[in-house]
Amino acid sequence: MQWKTRITEMCGCIYPIIQDAFAGFGKSDIAAPVSEAGGFGIITAHALGSAQKLRQDIHKGKMITDNSFGVNFIILPGIFPEDYYDKMVEVAIDEGIETIFTSVYKAKKLVIG
Repeated sequence: MQWKTRITEMCGCIYPIIQDAFAGFGKSDIAAPVSEAGGFGIITAHALGSAQKLRQDIHKGKMITDNSFGVNFIILPGIFPEDYYDKMVEVAIDEGIETIFTSVYKAKKLVIG
């Protein structure tokens, strides 16, 4: 069965099912199989802790699936160095991630457009 909704069109998935962020567990090991099964998987950048580890995990996810997946940024003011989110977002963009989710707090700095 082919679903056609705004979510499936925006996220490039088959089913309008979006995996939520999973703090310490939201890595490509979960996100890529969700996307491979037709949903929309989410890598939680916070679970990886650094821009380099995020880049490696995105690469790992791309080895598991050719389907789209996104990245979530858990916004925790005052917890990370000032350039932490800038570096993480730059990696997501460089790696071709087209859908970014945020959670927990206001993401004013991450808004593009």
